[in-house]
Amino acid sequence: MRKLLIPGLGLLGVGLLVLALRFEAPANQQAPRTPPGLDHGRKMTVMNNEELLGKTLHVAREAGLLLLRKHGTVLPFGLTLDSAGDNPRTFFPRDQLPRASWDELLEATIGHLERSAGSADVGAIALVTTLESGSESGLGVQVETHSSSLFLVYSYSGSGQSLRLGEPQKAEGVLVGPLLAKDD
Repeated sequence: MRKLLIPGLGLLGVGLLVLALRFEAPANQQAPRTPPGLDHGRKMTVMNNEELLGKTLHVAREAGLLLLRKHGTVLPFGLTLDSAGDNPRTFFPRDQLPRASWDELLEATIGHLERSAGSADVGAIALVTTLESGSESGLGVQVETHSSSLFLVYSYSGSGQSLRLGEPQKAEGVLVGPLLAKDD
């Protein structure tokens, strides 16, 4: 089983992220006896584009918010989900490049997402980072499926656990790419 590693989150943060990933399941639903990846008789359910985009945005935003509350900033990181909206995989370039600049971390994240986009089991990707312009800052979340892309910037206020995200502002175009969405 592959573990979801997010530096600095601790067990509570990872637990909250797992809850965010399972947001669609009723509270009284029991986990399947056999993990979905091992149940060969079960077919993977493919989400429609809107559902997949929404779930990826939710997971990326919540992971970014956890990091923002913990560290006060979010260095660029990537996230992938399969076509069923499951099997989240994160990539934190800071782990491999501890002395890298923000630009170098962004380039490493983009490179990883471009390589991941070529995999048949990737249905959606997200790029998350803190963005700053003058005295303003926000949490940037770019989400893509094979047929669409969305780039939102969330302003935020407060600090630590009292930090709150404002309403998202849809940005023109995307931060980079598109990396997965097909250009029409």
